[in-house]
Amino acid sequence: MLKMCSLLKFGLAAFLVLQLSACSNYSLNINEKVVYMPPTVFTRFQLADLELQKCVDDTISEEMIVAAKDLHTVRCPNKGIRTLNGLEIFSGIKVLGLEGNDISEIDTIGKLTNLEQLNLADNGVNSVEALKLLSKLRYLNLSGNEGVECAEIKEISLVKGGKALLPKHCEQG
Repeated sequence: MLKMCSLLKFGLAAFLVLQLSACSNYSLNINEKVVYMPPTVFTRFQLADLELQKCVDDTISEEMIVAAKDLHTVRCPNKGIRTLNGLEIFSGIKVLGLEGNDISEIDTIGKLTNLEQLNLADNGVNSVEALKLLSKLRYLNLSGNEGVECAEIKEISLVKGGKALLPKHCEQG
């Protein structure tokens, strides 16, 4: 009898695990009590730029991100983005693609200390001072940002084997 009871408990536990894994987007109720509620996507943030907000919202929904630190990749090319204010809440970003926008000020990016890949090609960036703070950066694309001073770019350290694409006026030498 004891063996049968243990077998029954094991069977019930296995059934519940299967139910939970098969229905990860639904809550599970037993006897009108919620025993599992799926996590909701992260929505407790507001970015200053509406186009950046839309792009990040879409990424969060697609990737089912439930916490700000869990957002690792943001790709928002050619969206008309002008400012990055508020993006620093996503401290886990490793890949940031913002090519073809209207971004001139990038101080916020200096706060994304886990950043490994950054594409800012064809924006209006004038100063890259904030990028000196990024110790994990291994790919940087600044091509098309002709207002950037080459001396500032030389002060940015990429990890060993890293690659940088520079504005045309900085390519020689």
